[in-house]
Amino acid sequence: MTLQAPFIATPLRSHIAEGLDLLTEQSRKKLTESDKKLGAQLLADAYCDMLDNCLFDLLREVHRNHPSSELKEALDSADGVKEKIHSCLSWVVGFFSSERLAPVIAHFNELARELDLHEQRQFFIAFNLKSEIASDASRVLDSLSDSTARNAVEGVELLLQVIEDALEPLVHKPKQLMKFNFVVNKTLDGVISLVMTLIRRTLRKLAPQLPRQAFPLVALHLGRFLILSNSGDFSLKSA
Repeated sequence: MTLQAPFIATPLRSHIAEGLDLLTEQSRKKLTESDKKLGAQLLADAYCDMLDNCLFDLLREVHRNHPSSELKEALDSADGVKEKIHSCLSWVVGFFSSERLAPVIAHFNELARELDLHEQRQFFIAFNLKSEIASDASRVLDSLSDSTARNAVEGVELLLQVIEDALEPLVHKPKQLMKFNFVVNKTLDGVISLVMTLIRRTLRKLAPQLPRQAFPLVALHLGRFLILSNSGDFSLKSA
């Protein structure tokens, strides 16, 4: 997949990218039970990294500068959401077959890239962003940066749009590649729906309560992983 602006890029701990690379090589032979468990762990870690970088780090930063009971309550739910992701993938690993897991590992390995971004070279999970979201994002980020936005609702809705757009490469495509039966598919859909409902409810509850002083923080945070144009501070390099 060719990566070009606009795209999303969130930092990935190096052990995830390196593990996916090793498993991709291993899958050309045969994945063992141990490999399958490692694959599930790495995918769960990748999902949690993205949630941390897109959502929970923002809540932590705003709470640190503008503490509130609502933000604390939202942050208290972070571990529960990530635990649910790990638990779900630990359960699903029992339904993995080597043949069906291999393309999923290859898919995630393609998303894990080493980039020079924001004057730092590291691993990211990166994929293209819909142009209509990018167009809206530019306007929203500008209004948050200069605090002319009426409230933080548009910024929160933009974040939700990004998270929901990310479901296609990060969740729906891998699930499609796994070709699960009806029962497993329905269970996974239920977990995805539950996690997204928690995220939507948390963010929409907080949006009207974020103080105007926090708007530039929100814009700065979103701008770290929303790469909207090629003019700026990134270059692509092979890992």
